Amino acid sequence: MQVRYMTIQKVFAKAKAGGWNNRNLRFDGKNWRQWDGTEEEPLVFEDELFGKVFLDPSFWQSLGKALGWNDDYHPVRSKETNQLKNEIWDWRYHWHRFIDHLAGGGTAGQFFAEL
Repeated sequence: MQVRYMTIQKVFAKAKAGGWNNRNLRFDGKNWRQWDGTEEEPLVFEDELFGKVFLDPSFWQSLGKALGWNDDYHPVRSKETNQLKNEIWDWRYHWHRFIDHLAGGGTAGQFFAEL
């Protein structure tokens, strides 16, 4: 199942619906915030925290569950021999595509808009 034009806010909502522990993340309409557990104001959701979330396997597993990704496998080519070897689950396949997208100069927003 493919979803088009998904925002980062929708991605977080989908992952939460799929069972992801959102670590008290909140969207105030403009910024993501994380409550730090004290009586102080919430912390602004920074790029570093985005990195921690997007590198969390449970985030991708939950997102996949919410988007109806099956436990299907995708073949992976060996860099050494160029032959098919191990296979990876749907959620992991998309997670690796995301990392490759960022490595190629793309943004998280661009990736999820085309997911």
